[in-house]
Amino acid sequence: LKVCTVDTGKEKLQIVCGAPNARAGIKVVLSRPGDFIPGLNITLGASKIRDVESQGMLCAMDELGLGDEHDGIMELP
Repeated sequence: LKVCTVDTGKEKLQIVCGAPNARAGIKVVLSRPGDFIPGLNITLGASKIRDVESQGMLCAMDELGLGDEHDGIMELP
């Protein structure tokens, strides 16, 4: 797992992510607590992963219902 700092343009968030392609400098899809994740059929809540606060989730295509890709988070141009 990686602890990522995600800059939304308005604030910086701490997100725990297990995706192999999570790295500095990429643009990704961020879901925040309260967002519905259709591919998982859940609404995100506040969470701690291994005692580390995570303020959301970096999403893969399958989690968003946009395809079958689940090898990592969805990277945007």
